[in-house]
Amino acid sequence: MIFLEISAPFASFKHSYSREYAGSYSYPPPSTIYGCLLSLVGETDMQYHQGVKIAISLCEPAKLTALASKPQTSIVMRTVRRLKNADLNRPSNSKPDFQEILSAIKIIVGVDSSEDTNNLESRIIQALTSPETIERFGGLSLGESRDLINDIQIIKKPSASLQWLTKNTKGKIKLPLIVDYLGSKNTKMEKFSLNDFSDRTFFSIN
Repeated sequence: MIFLEISAPFASFKHSYSREYAGSYSYPPPSTIYGCLLSLVGETDMQYHQGVKIAISLCEPAKLTALASKPQTSIVMRTVRRLKNADLNRPSNSKPDFQEILSAIKIIVGVDSSEDTNNLESRIIQALTSPETIERFGGLSLGESRDLINDIQIIKKPSASLQWLTKNTKGKIKLPLIVDYLGSKNTKMEKFSLNDFSDRTFFSIN
């Protein structure tokens, strides 16, 4: 089991079913964190680390001992692309839309590979301590490619005062656990609540 601290100046965790207004989840979806970790180690097969468990805590900026809190939210207007015409350069594929942006993001992520035969933990340690030994491509980001990460590092066990996303069928925080990028049919949503660290903090995203 290892813990990581991930910081980014801004990011947008787009709601799975948002259309005209690109709203953002207030917490980083497990699917986004998992994709970020795979990108870090240069893995393109989403199923390769099946069985790995993660834990997520969203910290108040610059305060690792603070309770989980929501980053500041801003609304921007940007050009959004939607494939409506086979010619990608057609104006009909682009239009201005509003998008929510979260800023000053700091996340604590736990990774448990006890049930992951390909050991994502060891690959993360290798990527952070000996980056010259791995092959990867692109910038490391949280979600969209423009949402580049400032820093990612291994830390000791985080403070007991942190609050963690915990699966809860009655929870009010609904996030995508698995995303179907070819459509929404196989996207899997999960309900969470915020709780102290416990044996229920880690969960599988497969």
